[in-house]
Amino acid sequence: PAGAATSPTSVPTPQIDAPIVAEVSIDNGDNRGSWLQIKVDGQTVFQKVLGSGQSLPAYRAQRDVWIRAGNASVVSVVINGQKQCCTANPGEVVTFIWPPR
Repeated sequence: PAGAATSPTSVPTPQIDAPIVAEVSIDNGDNRGSWLQIKVDGQTVFQKVLGSGQSLPAYRAQRDVWIRAGNASVVSVVINGQKQCCTANPGEVVTFIWPPR
């Protein structure tokens, strides 16, 4: 109708049917562990060194998971039950993001 206010068309945000479940652990054995920083849906939820053989409780995200790992060769990241990360050289720093961008 003439004179009616219009608003810009909004683009729907993709919805994730199920949350992202991220599990992070450090391999057992003779290693020094890894410094980790983990963000879930943009909020830092963990930031410190995790030692050999240690693991974190599962994190649940609706949008994304971001993980930076020092000494990433000893870090295992499992997303929704599937191993995703990390293939690296000892001492290498890796940033892992799910879903991939």
